Amino acid sequence: MIEPLKKLIHYLEGKWICQQTIYDFTNKIININQDKINYLTLKKIDKAELINCSYICQYSNNKKIVYKYVNSNNYYPVQGTIKKLDQNIITNYFFKLENENLLKIEYLNNNIKYTEYVYFLHKNFKLSIILLKTIKYYNAVCFMSSIKIN
Repeated sequence: MIEPLKKLIHYLEGKWICQQTIYDFTNKIININQDKINYLTLKKIDKAELINCSYICQYSNNKKIVYKYVNSNNYYPVQGTIKKLDQNIITNYFFKLENENLLKIEYLNNNIKYTEYVYFLHKNFKLSIILLKTIKYYNAVCFMSSIKIN
């Protein structure tokens, strides 16, 4: 049996076309973006951490971001942390893989909370809903659809 987190990383591997719509409530602006993203699995195992899975997101403009998942358990719901390495900036997120169809990612910085729900609807299709919220108000919401092309 494949471990749930490794199954997720294997699911992501490949080329995706992503369409993103961001509603900025603070500035009353709508932004629409489209990009091609290539997810590449990293095979290196970090001996300091017993269980981890990593991949690189390579964007069409050649920007690369590394995501390193470190889980604290190996059964649903799988929980742990994500280290995002964007150039020299490291950001830590918390994740909860509820089941093979739903991943929740959270980040808290000062008074802003980032929450992302990723729904894996098919082996070639996923939807994401991202919420940015201060203590009392939602600042932005983002809807993203992704289709695997390879």
